[in-house]
Amino acid sequence: MLEIKNQQHYDRVVAFADKKGLRAALDEQLTWLRKFADNEEKGLCVVELGFDFAAASFSLLWKRNGEVWMNGALVYHGDQTGWREDGSYIEPFSVTLSDASELKERPWQVHT
Repeated sequence: MLEIKNQQHYDRVVAFADKKGLRAALDEQLTWLRKFADNEEKGLCVVELGFDFAAASFSLLWKRNGEVWMNGALVYHGDQTGWREDGSYIEPFSVTLSDASELKERPWQVHT
């Protein structure tokens, strides 16, 4: 199960993805997280999607049987212009080993 812990932040990230034409890329990662949580072979868990200070990103917390199992983030590595209300550019807060062409198609990546 995927639980949204901060609806306001979630709505802001979705609106940002829509504005950038990246909604399908965001939905792909959220679907992957839902499938991971609901995979009976790997063990059912709850994935909590919460606020993260990095632009257009989420904190992640995986729980099994009510206990924290793993934590991380769904980090946005794309162009962050437009995240701030004044439209100014933001330097990325995280690094990735992916090349630029992959990031254009899949700018959100899970980090643990």
